[in-house]
Amino acid sequence: MDDNDFKTYESINTSPVQMVPVFKGHEKSEKQIIEDFHKLYYNSKVWANGLTKYRNVETAKCPLDMWVYQEIIMQIKPKLIIETGTYKGGSAMFMADMLWFNDIASPYPGQQVSVTPSYYGNSGLVVTIDITSIAQFPKYYSNVWYLSEHDSTHKNTIEKIMTLIKRSEKYYNPVMVVLDSDHSKQHVARELELYAPFVTPGSYLIVEDTNVDTVIHPDGEPGAASAVKEFLKTHSEFFIDKDCEKYFLTFNPNGYLRRK
Repeated sequence: MDDNDFKTYESINTSPVQMVPVFKGHEKSEKQIIEDFHKLYYNSKVWANGLTKYRNVETAKCPLDMWVYQEIIMQIKPKLIIETGTYKGGSAMFMADMLWFNDIASPYPGQQVSVTPSYYGNSGLVVTIDITSIAQFPKYYSNVWYLSEHDSTHKNTIEKIMTLIKRSEKYYNPVMVVLDSDHSKQHVARELELYAPFVTPGSYLIVEDTNVDTVIHPDGEPGAASAVKEFLKTHSEFFIDKDCEKYFLTFNPNGYLRRK
């Protein structure tokens, strides 16, 4: 085996149909290689079942997407991040830390996380929402507001977020939203309508797991990707930011929506 057994690799950003480095006689397009690896990675469940963690807390996300999140946070410096679908809390902790690391939030050591924020407008905030209450945040995560009383689309949940924003409207700007709860088309469509207005111009509305009804089960039940497609037909103020998919593997294809 020598160097001549391989083809030259070029980025997908410059040639979507470029042949990638494989053995002679077994050439595949970049698109097929990426899709094959996507399925291999997803079906391995290494991203789930407690195998992918942040600060020893489950995240159930693709690490490449989490890397994109920190790039977005660094770029737009959101003062408020709203996340639906807390699960164990790993992603909320990750985003809260990214606010601290980028000087958007200040830690309050020893201050207990509560159902009501202990401050309004004093620091960047992550609001994370789940219908269950299985997440447990260390007491030093005072910039995480955990809502676990109702579904993400329940009127009480929306009212609490609206109240928070109104009390410190000038401070909580930009606002970024991450939708990662129930991935059925109907639920995601409802979340999109309810949470899109919170997103400020230039910021992001991220719809997670759009890969399920596109890459993983393209012939299965309509899910998040279908909801995004319908949403964009009537919301021209948002566009798909394909630059957020530059690392080839993402669980959110066409799910990084940026507001104009």
